Amino acid sequence: MYAEDMNTKTILHAGIAILVGAGVGYWLGYDHGYEKGVGENMPTEEVSDEVGNFPEKQEEDIVERLVGVWRSEEDSGFTREYRGTGTVIDSHEGASGQFESMGTWRLFTAQDPITAPFELDNDATYIRHEMEGETFDFRIVSLTSDRLTLVYMDRGGILEFVRER
Repeated sequence: MYAEDMNTKTILHAGIAILVGAGVGYWLGYDHGYEKGVGENMPTEEVSDEVGNFPEKQEEDIVERLVGVWRSEEDSGFTREYRGTGTVIDSHEGASGQFESMGTWRLFTAQDPITAPFELDNDATYIRHEMEGETFDFRIVSLTSDRLTLVYMDRGGILEFVRER
């Protein structure tokens, strides 16, 4: 009788371990939004007024549209300001006060590359921020006079902004 109880407990424990392992495996292997940002689900609709997937657009046109203050659609307390001087300022206003981070930005493409830790798409325009000793690369998915959509290349998160000024 004792041996049967031990076999039942062993089987029960093994079953629980398999379920826990499967749950952990699912969690670790799950997409968590990354593929939505850089994979086949990434928006690529061609609109003549947008840049990001259109290398025929001139850098000056992109800079002209990009310069200004953009407010995050996800977090209304977060703004990003691009200045024509190559300065970028991220500001966040919340319950604990205001935080501001300043750095530089520059555009690049596969035709005008800089060293990047990812493969450059020939039809994409990227923007690099260098802030407080860190580098952040984004793909410009769309840029119109009043909307900006970026994909953070390191983790694949999508950032959507509306022009504030």
